[in-house]
Amino acid sequence: MADSSAQLIPEAKESRSQQVVIIQLTMLSLASLAVIGRIWVRLALVNTRLAADDWVIMVSLAFSVAFVADVVTQTKYGLGQHVADLPKETNFAESLRLFYFGEAIYYITVGTTKVAILLLYLRLAVKKGLRTLIWATMGFVIATFIASVIAGLFQCNPIAFAWDKTIEGGTCFNVTALFYANAGLNIFQDVFIYILPMRMLWEIQIPRKQKIALIAVFAVGGFVCVTGMLRLNSLKTASVSQDPTWDNFGSAIWSGIESNIGIVCASLPHFKPLLTRYCPGLMGVRSTAAMTPLSDGRAKQSNSGYMTPNGDDNFQLARGNGQRILKGGPGYSVAVTGKSRSSVNSSEEYIRETNAENKQQGIYKSTKTTFSPV
Repeated sequence: MADSSAQLIPEAKESRSQQVVIIQLTMLSLASLAVIGRIWVRLALVNTRLAADDWVIMVSLAFSVAFVADVVTQTKYGLGQHVADLPKETNFAESLRLFYFGEAIYYITVGTTKVAILLLYLRLAVKKGLRTLIWATMGFVIATFIASVIAGLFQCNPIAFAWDKTIEGGTCFNVTALFYANAGLNIFQDVFIYILPMRMLWEIQIPRKQKIALIAVFAVGGFVCVTGMLRLNSLKTASVSQDPTWDNFGSAIWSGIESNIGIVCASLPHFKPLLTRYCPGLMGVRSTAAMTPLSDGRAKQSNSGYMTPNGDDNFQLARGNGQRILKGGPGYSVAVTGKSRSSVNSSEEYIRETNAENKQQGIYKSTKTTFSPV
C-alpha cells in the first residue's frame, strides 16, 4: 500500500527560472545604484552639469531595464526549464518573439555603455593622437552595434518567421554566426577600451596612491571582458542544444551580467570626488592650498589656507607656494569659479595633462576645494 501511494506522488520538475529572475534583478539593481550615485555626485556633491557620457549611460540603463524585463518575462514561457517538462499549451512563439527583441536590446545596451566610457576618455585626453584614436574606436563601436541590431531584426524573411515557424516559405540566415561575430567583436572592443587609458593614467603627474586607485578602477572593467567570454561559451552551448529553454539559461544570465556590470564599471570613475571628500587619506589628498584671483595673478592665502571666491570671480588655486606656479616652476594649477563660501565644499577632479601658458607640463583640475600634493 505504501509503495503504491509513493508512486502517485509527482516527481519534482527541475527548474532554474527563479535563478534567472534573481540574478537579473540583482544585476539591474547594482547598475541602477551605480548610475543614481554617479548622477548624485555630479549634481549634488560636485555641483556641476551632466556631461554627454552621463546622458548616454542613462540611455544604456534604460535599455538594460528593458532587457531584464524581457528575460524575466521569458521565464513565463519556459526559460530555465526543460522542454519536456513544459505544459503542452506553452506559447513558444511568444518566447521566440521575446528572444528576438531581447537580442536587439542587448546590442544597444552594451554598445551605448562603451560609448559612454569613450566619451569619458575624451574628457580626460588632451593629446590629439589619443583623441583621434578614441573617436575612431567610438565609431567602430557604434557601427558594430547598429549593424548587429539591423542584422538581428532582419534575420528572417518575412520578419515574423523569426518567431512564427508556421509561416510557409520563410527563410533565415545563420543567426548563430551573427551571435558569434557580435560576441567576438564585443570581447575585442572590451579589451581594447579597458587598456586604452592605462598609459595615459600612468604618465600623469599625480600622487602614486591616486594613480594606482585610478588604474584599478579602470582595470575593474576587465571583468566585463571575462563575462563576454563566458557569454560566448554559453552561446555555443545553446546553439547546438536539443533542450533550448534549459540551455539558454547561460546566455541569458551572462548577457544580463555583462551589460549591467559594464554600466557599473563605466560609473566607478565618477565616484572619485566622493572618496576624495569623505576618505581623503585613501586617495592621498591633502586640503591645504592657496587661492589666487586670475584677475591680478598675485598669490594670496587666508589664515585657513583658502581665499573664498566672491561673486562670479575666477580664482587660481595652487598647492603650496603659489609663487612657484607664477614663476613657471612645476606644480599644480587649478581654475575654479566661486559663488560663495558655502559653495566651496567639494571637488571634481577630472585630470588632464596639458601645457600651461608658460609651456610647463602640469595637471589641471576643475575643483571646489581639495586637490593633491605635488
